[in-house]
Amino acid sequence: MVEALSAAQQQVAQFLDDALFALLALAEESDIDAGAALATSLSKYEDRITDTGDAGSGA
Repeated sequence: MVEALSAAQQQVAQFLDDALFALLALAEESDIDAGAALATSLSKYEDRITDTGDAGSGA
């Protein structure tokens, strides 16, 4: 069962919707495969977690 989002969560969700749309539009305009970029990013995080046990960059 999915719980209803609070007003604050709805506001954040709308912001994320807009941000994701903008990023996808930028990728499209730049002829960048957003799916491949996401896969690369997730792979880096997986490697970092495997190597250090933490997803942070250590910066």
